[in-house]
Order: sequence, then structure tokens, then C-alpha cells
Amino acid sequence: MPHRTAGVGGCLRVSILSLLFWVCIVLAQTPARPAAAQHISDWMVMQVCSDGAGAILPGVVPIDPACTKHRKIGQNETPPYRLRGWPAVDGCHGGIVTKWNMPIAKAGVIRIVSVSEQTMEGCEDDATAEDDWFKGASIQWFDGGYAFIMGSWSPVGLSSFESPLCQQGAASSHRFFRGWVIAPTVVPQAGIPGWGVFPSKLLVGKGTPVAGPCPTHYQRGLTMWVMDDVQFRGPKLRAIVSHHFARADTSGIAPGAAEQVERTYWTREFGLTRWEKWARDDWTNPRSHQPAIVLAKQMFAHGRCSKPYGLPARVTPGLVTEPLLTDGTYSQAFIDPRIGQRHVWYMTLCDDWTNFLRTPPAPGVNRSAGIDPVYWRE
Repeated sequence: MPHRTAGVGGCLRVSILSLLFWVCIVLAQTPARPAAAQHISDWMVMQVCSDGAGAILPGVVPIDPACTKHRKIGQNETPPYRLRGWPAVDGCHGGIVTKWNMPIAKAGVIRIVSVSEQTMEGCEDDATAEDDWFKGASIQWFDGGYAFIMGSWSPVGLSSFESPLCQQGAASSHRFFRGWVIAPTVVPQAGIPGWGVFPSKLLVGKGTPVAGPCPTHYQRGLTMWVMDDVQFRGPKLRAIVSHHFARADTSGIAPGAAEQVERTYWTREFGLTRWEKWARDDWTNPRSHQPAIVLAKQMFAHGRCSKPYGLPARVTPGLVTEPLLTDGTYSQAFIDPRIGQRHVWYMTLCDDWTNFLRTPPAPGVNRSAGIDPVYWRE
């Protein structure tokens, strides 16, 4: 049989196949580039949907199919929608909280403000009421290590969460840094709990200023955080779920004598998206004198919030959990395996703001006017 030589086309095919083979080998041996770390600030402000020129689309929220492009809301922009709580199954009980999360600048310094209003819009029992009224705001920011809530303001009072950083300058807003920690500045990996102990002091007052002498004593509080997929009463979103205990045990890995914890949920789409208050089984409300389980049953029956996030089985070396229960209350048992202590924790209050109101807030009102400017002071 005569020997057949390959033509030019055959040589090219062989060369291309060889090249592809070696490219595959090189790619297989090259380590994958790690994903860029996400910054916590992206989880603290609301996103707005925009057209090709960057203009805001009215009445569209980031989870809508019509939202093909979105970005963080700017300092001087009017929110095109509001986050809104869900009504109770037996009526609105005085209205529904609406909220929007956005950066606000004063004297060139930026802080993130979660503004809250009360509205009757969407209330079946008072559909004619259209007035909104201001309820309050919380002020948030971050530094090179952590994000935190600096304080909150309402028409009747001010609350600030101060830290030992006050010693570096009592007149500076840095006294409120790391008083109520949310999570690290670099967003944690999904499903991996983290925690830390942060000394703080809660100061409550009326009027201004809130900045006086530095506290002489700080209480060690435990903060835990985890990022995971969460089914809100509305959409399912990835969220940073942060737990703020006012106390911590001496080891710093368990809540110790703490009887209450506040839990906040932060999403890339909306910023602060849900809030909960939990109480231990031996806690009794000092005003109503009702135990935690009774308050939890009442809240469950109202139906404002759906099933909360259930913490994973192991959170810290000093804190393991049992599965979340939904039998007429929302509850989860916390166990300290070192000493065998077990307490059931009940969700007693909640607000889930995934019931969107697709109209902007009333124009021409400065919602930060009443907030003490000390939170912006460098």
C-alpha cells in the first residue's frame, strides 16, 4: 500500500489539537483565582434598578425581572421604593413600618442611615389613611475591621452604643465605632459562623448632644454572625445574619448570663432587611410581666413574620444548637456543651421588610435633620 503523506490541512488540524491539549494541561495545573472579597458596605445600603444611562427606574425593586441593571443608591437620590413590613393577620395594629437604607453625608462625612416611617398604606382596616409619619432612624458605618450600628434616634429619645474607642477622642464619632458590631468588614464565607467579644456601653438620653464624658465601665457583649440563604416572608435571599448579645461568658464563646439577643438580617439587595428579638426561657418582660413563651405565642399568632433563620448545629466551641421549632412559637435550644447548660430561646418580636411599597417617600423632608451630628464628626 503506498504511503500517504498528510496535506497542509491535516497538519493544521494536528497542530490545533496539540495546542488545545497543552492549553488544557496548563489550565488544569494553574490554581483557580480566588473570588474577590466582598465588602460589608455592599450589604448595608439598598440597591436601585437603572436604565442604560444609570437613571433610576421608578417602582422597580432589584428582585424584579424588569431589573436587568442595578447599583447602590447614591447620597442625594430619592429611593424609588420602600421596604415595608407585613401586616398582622388580624389587622394592622396602628400601621406598618416602612424603611429605606441609604448613605447620608454631613460636612463631607458619610454614614449609612436606615430611616423608618409608619404608614397606613396597605392596611385593610384603614385603607383611606395615606399619611406617613416619621418613626426613627439608625446610624451605621464600618472601619477596617468591622461594620457596626453607631446609634439610633427617634422623636422621643436617642440611644448610642459606645466603645472603648471613646478614649481616643470623646468628641469624635469614633466613640461609637464597634459598640454594636454587625459582622467583619470582609464578608464571611457562606455557612461558616463567626463570633467575637466587643466591650460596649448603651447610653440613652433625650435631645442633644449625646456625646459627653467617656463611660467608665463597659460590658462585654458577644456578637455572632453567619451568611446563608434565608427565606424571608417575601423572597429568598442570601443574608448576613447578625446576633448581638449584651453579655458574654468569661471564655468569650458563649452568651453566658445573657437573657436577650437582637438579630438583624442584611442583604445585598436591600441592606437592613429584617429584625428580631429573642429571649431566653427564664426571661420575663419587666413591664408586662409576661414570660418569653407567652410573648412568643402572641407574636407567632399575629403572623407578621415567617419562619426565622435557624442557626447551624455548631456555632462556637461553647455553643451548639438543636433544630429550630415552629410549634406555635419560633424557638431554638442553645446548649453549652462544656457545662451541659441548655436553654430554649424564643422569638418574641420581629419585623420583616420584604413587603415592598413601590412608591418613594414624601418629598422635601430631611429625615436626618433630628439626628445628632456627632455621629458624623471626625
